[in-house]
Amino acid sequence: GSRFGHSAIQIDPSSGLWLQSYPGEGVKFITEQELEARGKIAATLEIPVDISLTQVTSFIGRPFDFNYSWSDDAFYCSELLAKILQIPTEPMHFNHEVWPKSYWSKDGQPGLSPDGVYRYLQQKYSLKLIRKKSMESSCELFPAMSEIPPSDRVLKYCD
Repeated sequence: GSRFGHSAIQIDPSSGLWLQSYPGEGVKFITEQELEARGKIAATLEIPVDISLTQVTSFIGRPFDFNYSWSDDAFYCSELLAKILQIPTEPMHFNHEVWPKSYWSKDGQPGLSPDGVYRYLQQKYSLKLIRKKSMESSCELFPAMSEIPPSDRVLKYCD
């Protein structure tokens, strides 16, 4: 199973806001309190990358990608981070014990999970896990409900 169910990135620490894409909300900035309402924050990584608001404005207001495709029309959370941070895709795997059967045909298609974002950033920058909140650019990942449309939501959690 996967370790993380959602990811978000802080562009400007002084604002206290996090950029995310979430079902029913799409791409938008939220507060840390709203982020914590999505699930327990399990990991914070400080990344040595400068990201400006100008670089992300084209993503704001885009819908959530329930198809988990690597298009630029809609975005799921880790796809958003991967495109902002230029992280390469890897073959997707939809755990058949967790994901509805309608997603199984997407196995092997290019994409990236929150776990994939986490692994890539740790390897690329030789990062160690931190938990402090005041940092330049941060990638926050935490386990939450799978990003499945509410009508298909499966209430099973994996570590």
